Amino acid sequence: MPNSPVSAWFLTSEERFAAVERLRHGQTGVRCTKFKSSQLKEAILDVKIWLVALMMASAYTVNGAVSGFGPLIVSTFGWSTLHSILFQFPLGGLCFIVILLTGWLGSKFTNIRIFMLIFTCLPVIAGCAIIWKSEWSYRAAAPVVGYSITGFFGGTVSLIITIGMSNVAGHTKKSFMAATIFVAYCVGNIVGPQLVWSQTKKDHYPALWLGLIICYIICICASTTLYFVLRNENKRRDALGLGDESERAKLAFQDLTDKENPYFRYVY
Repeated sequence: MPNSPVSAWFLTSEERFAAVERLRHGQTGVRCTKFKSSQLKEAILDVKIWLVALMMASAYTVNGAVSGFGPLIVSTFGWSTLHSILFQFPLGGLCFIVILLTGWLGSKFTNIRIFMLIFTCLPVIAGCAIIWKSEWSYRAAAPVVGYSITGFFGGTVSLIITIGMSNVAGHTKKSFMAATIFVAYCVGNIVGPQLVWSQTKKDHYPALWLGLIICYIICICASTTLYFVLRNENKRRDALGLGDESERAKLAFQDLTDKENPYFRYVY
């Protein structure tokens, strides 16, 4: 597997040039494998990275809880084991569609990713509320509908990853961001199952649904904060009036971080 467009054997010389030009335009540069302690320090002190980590940890609790215990939870709605397994298909299908749709929209329109992220959080909150407050009678339909629409979390998570990796530059800093997202993903998967208390089944697992609703409210608040941080930084950089294209092209391949490169623009 090639580690950069330059070494991509399956691309023609023209395609390699175009790929490198895209990297230059985005000011992310070609892959550099040298570890830089200065970039690590900057990453640790960068509030954007920790906001993304908070968003990922809070958003992925639903996977550890609802997806992990899905058939068990659906069976408590009065459905058979087979039906409980079959009802995983609507959730998975919706998750797949939302991921593709948000990815396509994000590639077509500029700076709508955080708006889409917040939008995808809302059905998850609604789904948790429906499950929690609806009647769990024999073969109840309402909680199954609520369970299915929690599949919007797939779009939320994919957007968090995209936003996180698109808003850092520099090899060491990007590696730190990727590692932080992975750790946050693991934290969400660990925390989620802890909210499922079997002794509260007759009360519709209140700790689970309330906990997930709180987590997604946290995700919305963190993403809103990130939106203003990124937008204000872009405005500040635009006000500098830098327009030297030769310098811009030169800095694109210097393995500079997003903070070091004044031509870098954040996407949100």
